[in-house]
Amino acid sequence: MRLRTLLIAALLLSVALNAALVGYGYALYRIRPLALLSDPIPPQMLDALTARLPGEAGEMLRSRLEASRPVLEAERSGYRAALERAASLIAAETVDTGAVKAAIVEARGHRGLMGDVYVDAFVDMLAVLPPAQRRSLVERFRKG
Repeated sequence: MRLRTLLIAALLLSVALNAALVGYGYALYRIRPLALLSDPIPPQMLDALTARLPGEAGEMLRSRLEASRPVLEAERSGYRAALERAASLIAAETVDTGAVKAAIVEARGHRGLMGDVYVDAFVDMLAVLPPAQRRSLVERFRKG
């Protein structure tokens, strides 16, 4: 009898926790919808990364990315346009698989160029950090 009571209590607690988590997730979604496919690296991820960098490294990376904003925005615009073209092709009455593939390949090219800007900014920031700060950075990333 006691085991049955414990199992019922655990089940009710599980249902209550799941309901709370779903409600919490929905509330977060209402506050800030999920990142769009057209934003390969959401600003929140960059903020989290720069906050974890030691010393002035975060500010250095942030300023470098800010200077690269025009290039990033141009590539992001091309990425979104290519994805939209792919979506329109997919929604068509008949699917032109070659055109869909070409649009996806174009989107991937834009995304890759955005990634190159991020990598270049990160590596340039690393190049000016003193060795102690680079070691600290490595340790922070290893700790997760």
